[in-house]
Amino acid sequence: MTIGVPLRYSLEDDCSILYVFESVRRCIQKAGGDKFTPYDRYILEYAIKKDIPTLGVCLSMQMMSCYKEEVELGNIESNVEHKVSSGELCHYITIDKNSKLYKILGKEKIMVNSLHKHKALENHIYKSIAWSEDGIIEALENPLCTFNIGVQWHPEKLYNTDINSKLIIDTFMEEAYKYHKRKIEDIIEII
Repeated sequence: MTIGVPLRYSLEDDCSILYVFESVRRCIQKAGGDKFTPYDRYILEYAIKKDIPTLGVCLSMQMMSCYKEEVELGNIESNVEHKVSSGELCHYITIDKNSKLYKILGKEKIMVNSLHKHKALENHIYKSIAWSEDGIIEALENPLCTFNIGVQWHPEKLYNTDINSKLIIDTFMEEAYKYHKRKIEDIIEII
């Protein structure tokens, strides 16, 4: 059984990926790009409202950090390399031991790839849960949702070669399946 089908969509760039699971957005992941749109914000707000499992990657994670506010994302000025075009593992991050991400990976420190030039912002909705050595936010989670996590790096690019990336994507897929199963059970109960 196929849980989801990757569909390319783009409003302003061709590197955005939106995973739409089963008929009606059961689970969402958007990755890449340089700008987010009001539609992207709407999708995120809808996912939060319906507790739809969501994995925001790179720009989407940055959007999570400010989706309720109109702010200009800052450029990164650091001695840590945050834009490595090869997409290979390039720097360490430290993960909060009280986070869902830590529960998924079971590690406080991992290496990640890095393809970004902007940084996420602190906010009152999402909790910062991972940081690079220079203090740049590398992951966020919405503590009120079952699975609503944003990561600054690109785990989808390392799925076949990095166990941490595989665990993140596989957990996301499992949460999507559980969400879908709950929705079907709700429909059956009504009938």
